[in-house]
Amino acid sequence: MDWADDVTYAVHDLEDSYRAGLIPIHLLRRPAEWGRFIEFIIQRYPSFAPEADSLEGNLRATLGSLLYLDTPYDGGRRHRSMINVASSALITQFITGRAIHVSEPPVKPSVVIDPDIRKQVDVLKKLTRYYVIEHPRIVGVREGQREILKRLFDIYLDAVDGRRKQALLPQETRARLNSGDKGPRLVADLLAGMTERQVIQTYQRLTGIVPGPMSYFDL
Repeated sequence: MDWADDVTYAVHDLEDSYRAGLIPIHLLRRPAEWGRFIEFIIQRYPSFAPEADSLEGNLRATLGSLLYLDTPYDGGRRHRSMINVASSALITQFITGRAIHVSEPPVKPSVVIDPDIRKQVDVLKKLTRYYVIEHPRIVGVREGQREILKRLFDIYLDAVDGRRKQALLPQETRARLNSGDKGPRLVADLLAGMTERQVIQTYQRLTGIVPGPMSYFDL
């Protein structure tokens, strides 16, 4: 299951991110773009440094026919066909043949992934990290979301501990508090049960950014 998750992350996230215009596979034909990506890998993951000279060649070989994509995704038949064929080929490469070895009795049953295949999957995952997860706009969004959750956690924890009015808490949370449940766990469960929209609306209301009408009751 762990390997299936790794392969899915490496291949389908790459595919989806190219379709969304986040991973510019078409630019990886350019030496300068390769250079920036390789530099990122070596700086962030020093264990790759000894393989710096071979990283580009290995990644080119892994991407294969995807490198024939010479423009951003346009939704056309050619692009859709190329992506589907390449994704299918990559998945087959990563889950069959020499990729996976299952030990036989009397050895304890175990699944062993070929080290070279594991490295190829890992490098593909780095593409998603570089172009998507570490993109300045997305990092900025995550930072803002983290600050919202921290502020809400503090506000609700103050209410649980009596430093603010406990009426700020939903009825279910107050009932759990009265039955002896502990503060941090209560607040964590409260926030985890909210949708993203509820978190933003609650933050806006409790911080006064967007005051709710006087007739509004959150019961």
